[in-house]
This record gives sequence, structure tokens and C-alpha cells, in this order.
Amino acid sequence: MCSSNLEKKNLLLLNKNFNIKVIPYGILENFIKKKIKKKKIKKKAIFFSRIHKKKGIENLIKSWNEINNKNWVLDICGPVDDYKYLKKIKLLKKNNKINFIKPIYSDVQKIKLFEKYDVFLLPSLSENFGMVILESLARGLPVLTTSNTPWLSIKKLNAGWIINSNLKYLKFALIKIFNSSEKDLYIKSRNALNLAKKYNWNNISKLYINTYSQLLNQS
Repeated sequence: MCSSNLEKKNLLLLNKNFNIKVIPYGILENFIKKKIKKKKIKKKAIFFSRIHKKKGIENLIKSWNEINNKNWVLDICGPVDDYKYLKKIKLLKKNNKINFIKPIYSDVQKIKLFEKYDVFLLPSLSENFGMVILESLARGLPVLTTSNTPWLSIKKLNAGWIINSNLKYLKFALIKIFNSSEKDLYIKSRNALNLAKKYNWNNISKLYINTYSQLLNQS
């Protein structure tokens, strides 16, 4: 089993004879926001993931610097694997609207954190699933991510922005976000929540149970 068609495709490159079942990860119901309310734009965006070069953080900081929007704030939050890399990306910062904040881990902390933002940004170069994308959607945050993640449904359902993983497209998408109206972000936020509800663990767990039952019957 694997969590996405993208992951399945990569596994089949190793051995085309693999028999692979795709079942996405789920999210607990108590993490899913109950309702999206209309609100004023805070003009705050968050990158929330592991601080790693494959996450596209360098392009994100460079884009933010070049656009140099005076109103929007970018907070970068996540556990650090390589402190030399963290030092490197901090040196890229040329804008006081970019902040590095302490990593958090618990669901309660994540829920409180996500409430402070308008959008979630993860211009990742590669993701097998991207659990943090699902968590953000579940809290009603429109998501900007790349076509290198298995989340093309975000674009299809107007729950955010899917881009090619390069600086040009990232800058263009950020400018669109900065110019978004309250109505547009509200619609995307509502769609984000509706998309996340499809991954309610109560439903996803049934797929796992059915799959394991079939395997047991075949043995």
C-alpha cells in the first residue's frame, strides 16, 4: 500500500510488477474545523513543514524578497534537520516581513497556530503525500503547493493554488494571493475544508480494513 498515485508511480519505477493499493492518509474528525466564517484578511501566510531543501523554502524566501509586499507577513515554522541549512536560508532573508518561529508538534498547538493565518504555503519539490497539507485544509486554510505533490485536487476544487516548482510561477501565485479579495479567500477557505472532510479518518479507516480483509482472504 501507498498513500498517493504519485508514490505508486515512483514505486512502479523500481518494479513494474508490484501490486500496489493506493489509500490516502486520514485526519481525525476533531482536527477538522466545523465551519468557515467570513472574516477580515489578516495578511499573514505560513510555511509549516520540516526545514529541508526539498521543501522549496529558498524559492519562497527569494520570491517574497523580490515582490517586497509591505503588508503581508510570512512566518516559517518547522523542525530543523540541518542547522547549517537553517543558517543559510536565514541569510537569504532581506525583508522584515519574514519571520522564523519556533516549531510546534501537538495537534492543539497546530490548531491554534493555523487560526492566525489566511493561507498555507508549501512550494515543495517533492511530497509522497504531504500530511501537513491535509492538516491545513482541515483548518480551512487555502493551500499553495506544487504539481510535485499529490494534491492537484486543490486546483480542481478551487481550494488554493497549484504551481510548477520554479521561482517565476511562485512569484506570480504570491502576487495573486496578495491581491485576493476577502470573498475569494473565503470561497477558497470553504472549499479547502470541504476537500479535507473527504479524508475524515472515520471513512479512510474503512478502506484500510477492507484492504486487509481482502489480503487475509487471499492468504
